[in-house]
Amino acid sequence: MEENKNHIEETGKENNTKHKAGKGTVIALVIVIILAIAAVVGTWYYMNNKAKNDKKARDAQIQELQKQVDDLKNKGIVNDADMVSYEIVGTPLALKYPKGWYTLACPRQQGDKITIDFLASAKEYLGVCNSDATSQISIATSKNANNLQEPTGWSSTNVNINGINMKRLEAPANRPYAPGSDYIFVKDVRYEFNKNGTYYSVNYVQTNKTPDVYSDFEKIVNSITVN
Repeated sequence: MEENKNHIEETGKENNTKHKAGKGTVIALVIVIILAIAAVVGTWYYMNNKAKNDKKARDAQIQELQKQVDDLKNKGIVNDADMVSYEIVGTPLALKYPKGWYTLACPRQQGDKITIDFLASAKEYLGVCNSDATSQISIATSKNANNLQEPTGWSSTNVNINGINMKRLEAPANRPYAPGSDYIFVKDVRYEFNKNGTYYSVNYVQTNKTPDVYSDFEKIVNSITVN
């Protein structure tokens, strides 16, 4: 009887020890699983944030590159190999225009005008001296250094080109030339500035009857120097 009792007690102790050991194994396993989950979550969080930061940096870089491209488009790239040097007689202003273009210099004596020069991609788009005929591009100079104007309704922007402070003016698009006229000013842009007591105006006019050479006009403007 006593022997059976001792056997039961030993069996109980053994089972209790096994139970504790099994419980400890479960706890250790749970801790391992928790740590593994924490590691996975931490890795995911790090990689997710890194991906977001990389995307932000990449987007910022793309925006900067796009801005540089837009700036180059707006300014125009002057390739000397494709341009011809031109000087406005009687003034220190010089510029370059595309090869194959036509020019016409019209000295003016009346009023405060000094000169007006016309440039065009073809003869039929060239202005006529001492008339109101428009040219694709015209450059006017005046003795009146206070001749800067801002026509009503035109947009105005201050720019600096080759060290020269200029005002860029642009008329509303597609405005009629005159009541009843079939001419429409598709694009009308003017750069004007004062330099050493002389007023300069560089003008671009595109109508519904002339081709678009605005990018060439911007190249011409960006080649201007006043020595």
